[in-house]
Amino acid sequence: MQLTQDPSTALQQARTEDLTSEEIIEYGCVSNNEQSILKLLCGPGCHLLEGSRGVGKSMLLRLAELSLDESFPVEKVVGVYVNFKTSILLENDRFSSEYYSFKIWVMAKILQEFTNKLLELGLIEGESTLDPYNRLLNVNDINTYGKSLDQKIIKLQKLALTKDNEERRIIESEIGTDFAGTFNNVELITETIREVCNKIKLKRIVFLFDEAAHTFIPEQQKIFFEMVKLLHGDVVSIKVAVYPGVTSYGGNFEYGQDAIPIPLERYDMYTATSREGLKSFFRQLLQKRLGKSPLAKTFFSKGEVLDLAIYLSNGNPRAFLHIMSKLERDKEFSTRNAILATAEYVENELVIYHKELSKRLPKLSNIVDLGYDVLRHYVVGEIQRKNEGKAPNFRKQTVFFTLEKECHFRIHRAMQLLCYSGLITKMGLVKIRDRKTAQRYAINLGIIATDKAFAKPFARQPADAIKLISKDDYREFYSTDQTFEELVQVHNDSLPPCTNCGRERENPQHAGCPYCMVPYSKDSILPSLLDDDIDKLAIPQIVLRSVKVDGRYKKVKDILFTTLEQLQSVYLIGPVRSRILRNAAEEYISG
Repeated sequence: MQLTQDPSTALQQARTEDLTSEEIIEYGCVSNNEQSILKLLCGPGCHLLEGSRGVGKSMLLRLAELSLDESFPVEKVVGVYVNFKTSILLENDRFSSEYYSFKIWVMAKILQEFTNKLLELGLIEGESTLDPYNRLLNVNDINTYGKSLDQKIIKLQKLALTKDNEERRIIESEIGTDFAGTFNNVELITETIREVCNKIKLKRIVFLFDEAAHTFIPEQQKIFFEMVKLLHGDVVSIKVAVYPGVTSYGGNFEYGQDAIPIPLERYDMYTATSREGLKSFFRQLLQKRLGKSPLAKTFFSKGEVLDLAIYLSNGNPRAFLHIMSKLERDKEFSTRNAILATAEYVENELVIYHKELSKRLPKLSNIVDLGYDVLRHYVVGEIQRKNEGKAPNFRKQTVFFTLEKECHFRIHRAMQLLCYSGLITKMGLVKIRDRKTAQRYAINLGIIATDKAFAKPFARQPADAIKLISKDDYREFYSTDQTFEELVQVHNDSLPPCTNCGRERENPQHAGCPYCMVPYSKDSILPSLLDDDIDKLAIPQIVLRSVKVDGRYKKVKDILFTTLEQLQSVYLIGPVRSRILRNAAEEYISG
């Protein structure tokens, strides 16, 4: 396939969702280590693809689907990719106070994508194949069925955003009680899928679930993984993309037993071998995006600067594309600008995203702030002092620290959220004093460079320091650390006051204010996310400027609830950039 996008646009397509199937095939890169992961994703069983934001989970899931499409004529295994990123729209909603709207919506999405894939492959033919659908929804035209299911999914989302009781009753009648009851029955939908597979003689169906567990709603996550457990088995295999440390699996789903984790790690820059592997991977990624363009020649002619951009991306493809996009915009491909581009990405993407968790996780807002303070205002400084202490020879540098198990639980919880945000990474257990072991963490190399945490001689050439990093060299922190104790106290729990009388909440167990007797607010975070300004979206500046100048789309909800065609009426916004806009809005509300 010929390269269809200009190089600058190709660099801006940092999310897999921004790409068409053809572009995924053209741009997709898989390292030698990830070939085995791809094989597992295409194979039998239930697996959890674990990785932080932007590391490439969605790309691998889509590549697995396209690989199964290609091998289908021989293998008779079908891959079905299902993206659930807008699940937050169904937050805590109930259909007729009886069923969880989320559960109905998930099963409808699964059956919709399953049916679409069979139609795409030309596998639904004749009345025999339609029998299971007839029994399920009393339809005998599969095309009518597909449109009907799509409408039901949209109405479920609309229902969840509707507060007026009369309007809700109208929407519920349009959806239908029979439909809700049917799609609330996971076993029934699962049996229908298996019956269809048997009728068309499929060897296996592989569901590739993306963004399902990325929203911070434990109740949704619990329901989802109960559904996964019921769906998996016989001809049905399931693969789910998850974030490590922040996913709630519920009491009925056993991590490691009901699904085997597959860690996706691209961030090991700490040995010569791993650095060479990552440099090869990211060069291939860049080459596929830029082709034989003049920009490619410019980038590849300055290998040291390109290497630095690869290192400072911390092995994250999305971060790498953001850094390279800024270098292209500035028309300055230098070590200095690579460091500045990294700092911009760290502050405008990673840090802002982490701080926004306070809004998405109001009950953990103090822990979110605690983690950021511990990292940026204490740990990074200690790492810098440790690196400076290696003068004058500087044979080693470090980005690692450990936490004793006995450290305050809030500190450990804060580290989990920092890992989720991509500010730090778990690097296994190591030995510390008194024959103990502790969790080792690596600080994102972008933060290390931005905060100048390497020894001063490396401030302008951080690549030289990165080559000196030793995994065996780390700063140890213990439960007796006075600074930890002080920071935990500073970020102690505090509940929002009563919105009616303004008195402080004295007991977190109370459902209402004991003074004015008004129930405490349980408002969803969704309305505030939808009402946020589009400045909050992670989109290229050229796209943001075009939309703001146009003036029609000012809020996140304006982007989310309009068509791609309408977005394309904005100056400089074509099919690619409209997808970038829509995907950024969906990712913003989903977390």
